[in-house]
This record gives sequence, C-alpha cells and structure tokens, in this order.
Amino acid sequence: MNIILGLGLTLILGICVLVGALIVKLVKNSDSFLEFSISLGITVMVLLSLFELMPETLENINSNFNFGISVIIVIFAIVFGITTLRILDSYIPDHEIIDENKKSLNSNLFHIGIMSSIAIMIHNVIEGMAVYATFMSSMSLGVLVSIGVGIHNIAMGIVISSTLSKSSKSRIEKVTMLGLVTVSTLAGGILVVLNQSMVDNTLILGLLLSLTIGMLIYIVMFELLPRFLEFKNKNTKILGILLGMITMLVSFLI
Repeated sequence: MNIILGLGLTLILGICVLVGALIVKLVKNSDSFLEFSISLGITVMVLLSLFELMPETLENINSNFNFGISVIIVIFAIVFGITTLRILDSYIPDHEIIDENKKSLNSNLFHIGIMSSIAIMIHNVIEGMAVYATFMSSMSLGVLVSIGVGIHNIAMGIVISSTLSKSSKSRIEKVTMLGLVTVSTLAGGILVVLNQSMVDNTLILGLLLSLTIGMLIYIVMFELLPRFLEFKNKNTKILGILLGMITMLVSFLI
C-alpha cells in the first residue's frame, strides 16, 4: 500500500507541471506573460542549482571522497552536463534567431521549450527517486518535501508551457513534451521500486545531480538569458524575478 501511495505522490509532483501549463492556458499566453515566465524560469533554475542541488551534490560526492576531490569531480560532471546538452542542442533544428520575423521567433521558442524539457525531465527523474525514498522512510517528511517540490514544479511548468505554446509547432508535439515532463517524476519513483540500491549509492546520485546542474546552467546561459536580455518591459522582468525568488523561498522553508 505504501508503495502505491509513494508512486502516487511522485505522479502528483508531475501533475504540478500541468498546473503550470493550465495557468499559461488561462492567461492565453500573451507576450507579456512569456516575458514573465522566462524571467521566472531563470530565477527558479539559478536558485534551484545554487541552494538546493549544489549542496546536495557536494554532500553525496563528499561521502565518498575528500572535499577537494569532491569539488573537482562535481566541476567535471557539471561541464559534462553542459557539453551533453550542447551536443543534443546541435541535433535540434530551428533554434537560431535568424531574423525578427514571427516564424524564426516561434521556432526559437519551441527549441527553448524542448531543451528546458530535456534538462527538467532528468532533474525530475532524480527528484522522483529522492521523494519516493523519503516518503518510504517517513510518510510525513515525504509529504512535506513533496509540497516544496510541487511548488517549484508549477513554476517549471509555466516556463516550459509558455515557450512551447508560443511556437507554431503541432499540438501533438507540444502535448508529447509536456506529457514526458509530467511522468518523469513517476519514472524516478518506479526506478527506486525496481532497484532500491540506486538511492543508496551516493556517488551515482551525486553525479546525476551534477549532470542536472550543468544542464540547467546551459539552459539559463544559452537559451533563456539571451531572450531575457531582449525584453523591454522592466516591470514584467522584475515581477518574474521576484515571484521566482518567493517561490523558491517557500519551497526551501517547507
């Protein structure tokens, strides 16, 4: 019974991504909301990497090596994550902003949505593993952790859905990407059910988290930030940044 409840919890975390997508749908994904969502996404990804993923990564790696070696391993793993996403990036077409016309802009937005989805799916698989393992050891703690995770998953759903919806690609492609992101936390829980040793191996978890950090850095620096710098509405940018900070603060406190 606890296994079913634990997996159900990881599925709910994925559904939080759809809640973010629903919010985008309700506001009809205006240009201003796109600016807001990308500003929000940058803030959430940066704070998530610095204050949640990085400490957990170092803790896991440091349990196997001394601190100096751990830092070197984390740096190399992060660089590997950045390089991996860069290689994947080269195989995804229509991502350069060739001119200012609507077609090239929409293609670039879809590309950002795909790249963000890939990074967040990997992150969510690891997150699903951690939440499931926490829930199985302590149901109350697992629920509290899930609330925090769910809050920032809503923010992630907003930025993914906003960029995907703004593009001119088919509905099937957009729904497929959102669907994969949604079930990724459940996939993490299922992996733990099939192989409990995955969450017991701190080295593997640390390396996977480092890989995720590298991918999020790539998304922020090379995908979201260039768009963010183009935005003219300072108020929208500030609102997105502030809400991102509040979102992550609530997530951390819980």
